[in-house]
Amino acid sequence: MVKVKKISPAFAGKSNVDHFYKIALIFLYITTGVLFLIWTALILIMLSDKGNIEKSDFLAFYTSGTFVKQNLTKELYNLPLQAEKQNIILGKKLEDPLVFRYLPHVSLFFYIFSGINFYKAFLFFLIINFFTIMLILNLIKKWFVNVTSLRIWFLLPFAYYPIALTMIKGQVSIILTLILLLIYRFHQKRPFLSGALWSIFLIKPQFFIFGLPILYLISKSKKYFVGGVLLFCGIWMSIGIFLVGLNSLINYPSYTLYKEGIIYESYNEWNTNLNLSTVLTPIINRTGGGLKQILSIEAAIYILLLMFITRKINKIPFESQFIAFTIITLVMSFHSYPYDYALVLLPLVIILNMAIKNKNPGNIFLLMLMIILPNTLIKNSTFASVLIMFIIGLSYIFVSTHKSNLKTTPLNVK
Repeated sequence: MVKVKKISPAFAGKSNVDHFYKIALIFLYITTGVLFLIWTALILIMLSDKGNIEKSDFLAFYTSGTFVKQNLTKELYNLPLQAEKQNIILGKKLEDPLVFRYLPHVSLFFYIFSGINFYKAFLFFLIINFFTIMLILNLIKKWFVNVTSLRIWFLLPFAYYPIALTMIKGQVSIILTLILLLIYRFHQKRPFLSGALWSIFLIKPQFFIFGLPILYLISKSKKYFVGGVLLFCGIWMSIGIFLVGLNSLINYPSYTLYKEGIIYESYNEWNTNLNLSTVLTPIINRTGGGLKQILSIEAAIYILLLMFITRKINKIPFESQFIAFTIITLVMSFHSYPYDYALVLLPLVIILNMAIKNKNPGNIFLLMLMIILPNTLIKNSTFASVLIMFIIGLSYIFVSTHKSNLKTTPLNVK
């Protein structure tokens, strides 16, 4: 008589998990491959048309560089002069000129492009973005060893819509993603350097402001982190005063938040922004409320989040802290477009690293959902995209207290 060997429930359970994990990986391979082809084709199609290049945000950056070259930085925020310069650059009159909304020192970074033709400058910046992605991939390979066991891991950035859109729009989000990766690397053991790197996010003041308190709370050595932030912010501000003068710098918040509308656009263009206003605006509008009510609710939510993080910070693994920090910063900011979500590439990598290490199919499916979400090409999807992303960000604060399930490979910073 043949004896049948019994399979323990624990072994059977593990076998089922492995089975689902393999299925999840197959879906991830398919999703990544298909999206890579779609977004690569989109980049090639969009940038083959000069009209799309002329409408890109790079025009505003390039214009600021010409102000530096022509020693006109005192007029950097002169809107009619910005429009005039853009008409000269493109050789035609623009109906809707692109406004330069950034701090004065940002114009220095684009001075190097001002000596060449606008279209060649855009191509040069596109190449810089591409090599920045290559550098990001190289750092991921060194710092997230589990990720590289996935054969197509290097396609992940190119399968992510915000990265493709950043390249099409001539935006700086890919460069900021590299900075965010470096902050993740150094935040725990080199807080001063982390603070110095965070000061670079002044290029997007809304992210700098909303991210700073959370980054401060998750810092182990807060005084060194604050020291790095203050020193380098002081340097950037000093450069700004030199370029445009003290009065222009003092008036900058009014110029960028209200006159030209980061807050205004967040409220009036809620269907193209990917922030909390996208969720709140249609609801508040139905109740007869307006911008003040939306801002009050957002402020209350943000303060409550900071209070909760302060109380629970020691129970949340650093990886989860950083995932939540990145997503919450984007969602809470007044001005978050799809290309800004390029920053979520880092949380995607962290989640993938955890998923492969623990063979967690749930994290793989979560990863695929996050890859697909920040996509305004899907009609009327912004409300759901923001709401789901916000819930995911919150879950890494409220749910991720089980450290053994969430730890990634240690970074071993020397």
